Order: sequence, then C-alpha cells, then structure tokens
Amino acid sequence: MRTRQAGLKPQALTFSESEGVRYLHFGTPWIQGAMRIKHPHRLVLEYTQDMMAWLMLLAAPKRLLQLGLGAGSCARFLSHYLPAIKQTVVELHQEVILANAIMFGTKSDASLSIIHDDASRFMASSKDSYWPVILADLYDADAQGPTCDNTSFYQNCYRSLTAPGLMVLNLFGSHASWKPNYRAISKAFGTEPLILNPSEAGNVVVIASKGPSMHWPPNEQKTDCERYLRQRAVLLKTALELPTARWIKPVAEYLCRPQV
Repeated sequence: MRTRQAGLKPQALTFSESEGVRYLHFGTPWIQGAMRIKHPHRLVLEYTQDMMAWLMLLAAPKRLLQLGLGAGSCARFLSHYLPAIKQTVVELHQEVILANAIMFGTKSDASLSIIHDDASRFMASSKDSYWPVILADLYDADAQGPTCDNTSFYQNCYRSLTAPGLMVLNLFGSHASWKPNYRAISKAFGTEPLILNPSEAGNVVVIASKGPSMHWPPNEQKTDCERYLRQRAVLLKTALELPTARWIKPVAEYLCRPQV
C-alpha cells in the first residue's frame, strides 16, 4: 500500500467545460472534480453526493475535516448548506489550492481553512478524539486507488475521530485497491464499514464508524428503521437538494445486519 509523500513534483492540472460544468483533471482524462458554473454549491458528480450520506446517521457537527480538496465540491456544498460547520481541508498540492481559488472560487475564509500538507502526515499529528467527521478523497493523476491507504493511516484517522464519529471514504469498487483498503479500514475501525451502492463511474463510498456500534435497536423492526430513514431522506432532500432515496436501502441493511 502507498502513502503520499511531501515534496512531490508539481501536479499538472488541466480543465475542461461541457454543458455548463467545469471539470478538473490532473493532466489526464480522469475527472478529479466538477462544478456547475451557474450553481457552484451543488454536487455534480454522483460519488460526491454520496459523500454526504453520513448526514443520514449523524447530525451536522461543529467541525469537519476533509482530506483532499479536488475541485472543492464538498467544501462549497457544506459552506452553502451547512455554514455553521468549521471546515478544515488538507491538500498536498499547492497547484490544486491555487486552481480552486482561480477556477472554482474555493478558498480559505472564516469557516473554511485550506491547509497545504500531506494527509498522512497531518493525520499522524492530529489530536486524539477531535474530528466528528472525516471525509477522505485521496486520488492522484492515475486514479488507481487512494494514495493514503495503509492500516497506519486508517488507525490515525480512527484515533482522531470523536465517539461517535464517522469517516467517509471514496474508493473504487472494481479496482484491485478495493480489497486491501476494505481490509485495512475494517482492521483499523474494528468493524466492517457501511458500503453504499456503486456510482455509474465505479466509485464506492464507504462509511466507517467510531463509538457506539451502528445498529438499529434489536427490539425494533426493520420496517421501523426504513420508515425513519425515508423520513430523514425526505428532510435532507428538501433542505440540501440531494438524491437521498438511493441511500435508504444500503443504510437500512447495514443498521439491521445480524449482531456478531
């Protein structure tokens, strides 16, 4: 497995636009982020929408950490819809930070702090039990799996989460990196994570938890769980303009899975 290292060569950036959407590329055809120009706060890519599925399980916290800036999609979304959250974003490449300010209008302000640092190093020095939510989207130009993906990295993320706390990760379900990452996350968190349905592009968002086990009370029916989740999904869809209905089934199945 790999971890990012500081002092890498400059990241080659390119941009494209199609049908009112601006895309970020790391010098390859792979899309690293997107922004709808007329509505920059909306989440364009399906997997970035799924990165917000943690809101089905946890109330919006006072602070949140993002590892990997991309095109700033999640940062803009949260700043617009949940402005009370103090966001910290860690990004390895200064070029990406500059491109966000110029091309996507995403830059540090009173509620958003963008830090130029290596994600693995940042997590190794992060405070214990400090972050209620961590979002991790760490891909390089090759897009061949997360660039921070060893057990030590995930253990540091677990250590720095509050209890309860959630870590949300973007993985590739059909890539060779899937199984090693899944095993490393499960080992670090001591339990298997929640797996959402794959996006059309093959991205799979997983949610790992720290603290009380995420189970629906055993004396209550699964139908009650699904009813609650449907109600919450409607509230989130109305408030945040998210396609929340697709999260109900995988979340309900995870919460009602057999106790081990």
